[in-house]
Amino acid sequence: MTSATTSYSAGAGKVGVDKRSRRAPMSAVELVAAYSALVVTLLQTLVVPVTPLFPEILGISAATASWIVTSTLLIGTIATPVVSRLADMYGRRRLMLIALGLVLAGSVIAAAGSTAMLIVGRGLQGVGTAIIPVAMALVRDLVPPQRLPSALALLSAMLGIGGGLGIPIGGAIMGAAGWRAIFAVAALLSLIALVAVLFVVPRDARTTDGPTPRFDLRGAIVLGLGLTCLLIALTRAGEWGWTNPLTVGLIAASAVVFTGWVALQRRTAEPLVDVHTAALRPVFMANLAGLMLGFAMFANLLVTTIQLQNDPAENGFAISPGIAGMAMLPSALMSLIAAPVAARIANKYSPRFLLQLGTAIIIAGYLLRWVFSTTAPMVVVWATVLTIGISFGYAALPMIIVAHVEPAVTAGANGFNTLLRSIGMSLGSSFVATMGVMFAGAHGGAAWEANVAVFLAGAAAALVALIAATAAARRS
Repeated sequence: MTSATTSYSAGAGKVGVDKRSRRAPMSAVELVAAYSALVVTLLQTLVVPVTPLFPEILGISAATASWIVTSTLLIGTIATPVVSRLADMYGRRRLMLIALGLVLAGSVIAAAGSTAMLIVGRGLQGVGTAIIPVAMALVRDLVPPQRLPSALALLSAMLGIGGGLGIPIGGAIMGAAGWRAIFAVAALLSLIALVAVLFVVPRDARTTDGPTPRFDLRGAIVLGLGLTCLLIALTRAGEWGWTNPLTVGLIAASAVVFTGWVALQRRTAEPLVDVHTAALRPVFMANLAGLMLGFAMFANLLVTTIQLQNDPAENGFAISPGIAGMAMLPSALMSLIAAPVAARIANKYSPRFLLQLGTAIIIAGYLLRWVFSTTAPMVVVWATVLTIGISFGYAALPMIIVAHVEPAVTAGANGFNTLLRSIGMSLGSSFVATMGVMFAGAHGGAAWEANVAVFLAGAAAALVALIAATAAARRS
């Protein structure tokens, strides 16, 4: 497959725009796409403050309550490549409307209150994860080339902004009006996004010439089976243990299924994921970097809240969950500020350089955090520094992918990258939980050694991403 024609010079050189085009105003489509991405990211974290309370509120076991989180992650991860492929086939606007409609329905169902409806509703909310790569494909179709780096950087920034704002906003709603109000707010935000897409985004043109391609249902089912095995193992490994036969068996089963799925995709005329495109060196390295950045991002979020809330005897600061959530606000603000900076760096140098810079900042941030986490403000400072690096890295990934794939498969390619980022986030969550169990402190929290293990693992993940970014720049 030939590389796509874009404003990037093969994704490695400068973006050829003049000073006037860099100052082109933001369009309504960009704003709607960014708002939609922000909403679905917010929905992932709004419920975090109330999640530990669900067993008591609903009178259910902790294992049952964990499915309130697992259902969102599982459905979101499976839906991302499926919705992305359908968006390439049938149109970005149409699939954004369908996905937002499911998110809205899920929010309403979750507010109804029974455990089963809450799990189903949260699962439907997970479909919103797919909106992010579809929105990236949408802006590629509709935004002028000179605005594309800024638009992609802004969409990527929504991941950090939503993650940072969701926890304190969710806590505030919970305290003021109860947990059902969280889902009422989620429904309202989703409805606004749906109406905005309906009235602002123009109707889809045909995304392919000739007959409509066939959807690879077989590939979707096999991929869903593999992801289900993997994600259940990752989300429950902290409870079951990594050496538990069930954990090992599920991971082994996922490896077998994924191997078969890749072989199946290679033999399929119209596959769910174009593995030939995914195997292109720059795209493959961007996907590897996405996996590692997902790990680094979620590890930073979790270890920050744990460290702030831990007992002082365990090198913590005994800060309440509400205040600890507020500590992520600087990270959310920095994600917004970093977006235009990232676009300028990509314009002046290249998206790959932006990825290298971001991963280098992450490595330095984690290592410095290991040494200088002596006060709560310093913890917040280093968490914010890490967010800058992650924001740069996240902004670079879609730019690299857009530069190397055909326009007709942009959503699918970015969807696969988003899928890998989600898996990386699951790995980060499971790793933090495992370290907390392995290095439990006398007061029940994670000992300092657990934090150190997370810092080193985050730095190592960023190093792998840095190597991937460097390797992507070399000719095959």
